[in-house]
Formats: sequence, C-alpha cells, structure tokens
Amino acid sequence: MTKWGLTTQPGEKKLSLYHDKVQWEKLLSSLSPIEKSYNASSLQSGEPGPVLRLNDTDEVAEIALFVPHKSPFECYGLLAKYRRHLPGGCYTLSQSLPEDILMPLLLGWALDHYSYKIQKASQVESVERSVLSIPQSLHEIIVGRVEALVCGMDLINMPANFLTPQVFEEKIQEFAKQNQMTLKVVPPKDVEKDFPCLWAVGKGAAEGPRLLSLHWKNPKAKAESKVALVGKGITFDSGGLNIKPDAAMRWMKKDMGGAASVLALAQLIIHENLPLDLSVYLPIAENAVGPDAMRPGDVYDTRKGLTVEIGHTDAEGRLVLADALTYAGEEKPNLIIDFATLTGAARVALGLEVPGFFTTVPEWREQLLKLGEALGDPLWPLPLWQSYKKGLKGTVSDLVNVSKAPYGGAITAALFLEHFIPDGAPWIHVDTMGFRLSSAPGVPEGGAILGAQTMCQFLQKWVNQHGK
Repeated sequence: MTKWGLTTQPGEKKLSLYHDKVQWEKLLSSLSPIEKSYNASSLQSGEPGPVLRLNDTDEVAEIALFVPHKSPFECYGLLAKYRRHLPGGCYTLSQSLPEDILMPLLLGWALDHYSYKIQKASQVESVERSVLSIPQSLHEIIVGRVEALVCGMDLINMPANFLTPQVFEEKIQEFAKQNQMTLKVVPPKDVEKDFPCLWAVGKGAAEGPRLLSLHWKNPKAKAESKVALVGKGITFDSGGLNIKPDAAMRWMKKDMGGAASVLALAQLIIHENLPLDLSVYLPIAENAVGPDAMRPGDVYDTRKGLTVEIGHTDAEGRLVLADALTYAGEEKPNLIIDFATLTGAARVALGLEVPGFFTTVPEWREQLLKLGEALGDPLWPLPLWQSYKKGLKGTVSDLVNVSKAPYGGAITAALFLEHFIPDGAPWIHVDTMGFRLSSAPGVPEGGAILGAQTMCQFLQKWVNQHGK
C-alpha cells in the first residue's frame, strides 16, 4: 500500500542518494557515453542534479542524486524538489546518509504529497507517479510523524464556517478516540462560571466557548513525568470590537493553530511512546463581534482570582490561555508547555518560519535552539524581561491585557501569561505563526505545525534526564 508517496514493497528501479563528493565524482566518471548523453543538461549545469543510470536495454534503472552537507531545514525540500520530475515508477531507496539528513529528506518527500481541499463526492484520489520504497521500520517512523503533523495541518486549513467551536469539539472527540485518550468537556454553561476569561472572549459568538482536556498515560511513566500541554483554540479571530483590518483578518481561521500544534505534538508523543503522563488543555472559542462581545474597558475575573481590564479586544488569546494555564497548573504538572498564535510582534521579530519561545528554565533556551537547528524545525529563544511587567499593571484591576507601551509585544504577552503559571513551575511558551503564505518543495502552503517535532525530541531528553 502506498501512503504519502512511500511504500515498503520493493521497487523496480533504484533511487541512490550520495553525500560523499568523492563517491559522487566516481559515479559520474563511470557513466557510459549514452548515459552522458542522457544526463547532458545536468552535467553541463555544474549543479549536482539527478543522474539517470540505464540498464542493458537503455531503460532508466536508477536515479542517483547528490545530497550536499546542508542543514536539515534545507534538506526538507531537496528530495521533494525532484520527485515530480522522476520517470514514473517505484524506486527502492539506497543511501548511507546520516540520520539528521535522511529524516528531513523523507519527511519533505512525504509532506510534498499533502494538499488540503474541501472534498466532494466526485473527487477521486490521485495515483502517485513516483513512489519511494523504504524499509518497514523507517516507514513506520516517517508515516507516523507525517500523519501527526497532517492532523494539525488539516485542522488549521479548515475554513472557519466548517470548524466552529462545536465542530472543533467533535474533531477533538475523534482525536481522543483514535489515540486512546480520555476526554473531558467543560461546556459553555460551566465555562461561564469556572473560566470567566474564556467566557469573556467567546460569549459574543453564536456558539459558546468550551474547554476540553485530554489525558494519556504511558504505563512506564514515573510520578515525576507529568506534562501539561495547552493550546490556544480561537476558531476565528475578528479582533472583536477592536476589529482587525481586512488584511490582518484574512487568515484568522488559523488562530486555533496553537491547539492544532499541541494535538500534533500529543500524537507524536503517543506515536513515539514516550514514558509520560500527558494532559492536554484546549480552550476553544470564537472572538466575534456581537451584542454580547467584550468591550474595551470591561473588567473580568480570571480562574486564578486576578482581575483583568480589557485594553484591547484583539488581545484575546492570552485571556483564554490565562484560565487554561491556571487549570493545567492545578494538577501540579512537572512541566507546562503552551503553543499559541499569539502576537504579530513575534512575526515582525522572527518572520513566519521561526516561532519564538520563552521559558522559565534558562538552560533550556540553548537546548531547544540547538535541537531545532539539528532537526530542521527551528525555535528561537526570547527573554522573559521582567521589568516590562510594570506595563501590565492595572488601575481599576490587577492587570490589563495589553501593555501601556507599544513595544516588545511578544515579551509582554508572555509576561502576562506568566502570572498564571504556578510559582516555580517549569514552563515553555511558544508563539507560533501556524501558517505558511506560500509553498515550496516539502513545505505546503497553509496550515503549518512548527516546533512540534523539536518539542517531542526535547521531551524525550527531558523524561530520560528527569527519570534518573
């Protein structure tokens, strides 16, 4: 069976990947005159493009490709770049690449097959022209990772009229069942009482806000391996009464990208069978304009008991996270991680491909940075600069939801969230774009799960160190 352009069945042709320049030159020198003729354009270009090897009847029997020592991020699209130009057929992979290069090559190949469309009955699944045969063990790893990422990408790509808060709840119920997780739903009537900031954000929409929590525990998990994941789940963000301009509102179906990211991360954790006691908290709402919508100047309680004045209704993500982080902290996890499409300021600072992250554990900054670079799934550290907290002090309330100064917006948003983290609790906050505005080989346009692979690898190392 073919899945994501991959199979375990042997191919009739061979795709050989080289990374040793000497071996590559040796291959080129061994080409027959007719093979040199076939490959004239590649050989004359000076770039190491695909080289065709022929059998005795002058049919293509092998494709050889040179993989230079590039960063893993660059490798994502290298194999995908050539897949549409390969002669049709099934290719058995032959390679001796290091794992840090091979894995992104194969992930890029698989993700290059992804596209999101609103399916209609008349549509049929396309047949892949080129298929890559890889060993069963590798196939399980790649397909598991791709399907975890695609799970989140599909949710982000769904139009907001398809993914309303109620439908999102139903999708999460399906996710919990598929991944053997227990699920608890706090419905709108209980959100109003127990999660006042989440209620404030979602009460202006046609469908009320709700909070979902999922739980999975590996039988090998130790008592000190409790991890809480929290994801912002705003199914559409109009900006509320401080309405967004049209260009900024265009892609706000992606504002549940934090929730999609932690679902993808949870599926990666379960696929990798990490020895964790895992809880996932998803505050879900739509930030709509309506007669019941929160207003600038309104003051609301939080689950923690702090009061918050609304300085801007488009700073809603930190409000829903405030209650969800408080709720997560009540279970006394050993580590709290949240993902959120939280601030435009982070995008101005780092662009669309590199999420910024904040942590209360200084040594994790360098660790996550290096892991992201090694995996080709980057995260970049930003500081929890404590003196900026003074801009969040309220006059008629404990806090305001936006700083009085229009600077360092990603930092002040993180500092706002820090008020709702238990004292001394290890915490990582990821401010992500969750979306790509254009495509490239191996990186599809639309919903993007950024940083989840790195965070999964980090958790593997964390639980190994923590369990000793």
